[in-house]
Amino acid sequence: MQSALVTEPEHLNSEKIEAKYGSYHIDVIASDGRTRQSALSSESNGTRVCRTFALTQFSDEGDAPSAHGTIRGGASIGATLQRDGWSILKSTIHVGHITITDRQHTVAQLMHLQTPAKLALHIYKLSIEKDGDVVDYATISEIHHPDYLTEDDVRALFSLDTAKSVKPPQVDELISIILDAA
Repeated sequence: MQSALVTEPEHLNSEKIEAKYGSYHIDVIASDGRTRQSALSSESNGTRVCRTFALTQFSDEGDAPSAHGTIRGGASIGATLQRDGWSILKSTIHVGHITITDRQHTVAQLMHLQTPAKLALHIYKLSIEKDGDVVDYATISEIHHPDYLTEDDVRALFSLDTAKSVKPPQVDELISIILDAA
C-alpha cells in the first residue's frame, strides 16, 4: 500500500452532514452498471438540500465486495462498506472548484443555489481493505455545497496524491463528465 492512501477521516461524509445539519439522506439520481449519481442531503424546514453531489465510477465489478449490491441499490458507500468490515482508503487526485452559472442546472436546483455559484470539487480514488486484501473500488467526484465545504476545507481534510493527480486537460474532461451527468 502506498503512503498516499489514507484511511477515511474520523467521520464519513454522511456522518459529517448529519452532525452539521441534523439530518442525512441519500438519493440515487441515476445508476447503471458502472456509474452512480447521488445527492447527499440534509433536510431544512421540510426541504432537502443537497450538500454533496457525487458521481461514482465503479471499478471492475469482478473484485466488488458482497456489499456492492446494497450500494448499487442506493445505500451509502462508506457506511455500507464499513458495516461489512472494510476499511475505507482514499487517494485524492484533484481538489479544485467549479462554477455553476445556470440556475436550472441539476446541481444548482438540488443545492438550492443562487448562481453563479463556486463549488468545491474533490476527486479521489476509493480503495477498500479487509484482511490484507486491497480492492480498487471506485473513482468518486464530489461537488460540495458552499455552506458545507469550501475548496479550502477540502484541502485541509485531504492531502493531494501528487503522483496520481490528474492534469489540467483531464480535469476539464472530468468536470465536463460531472456536469453533463448531473
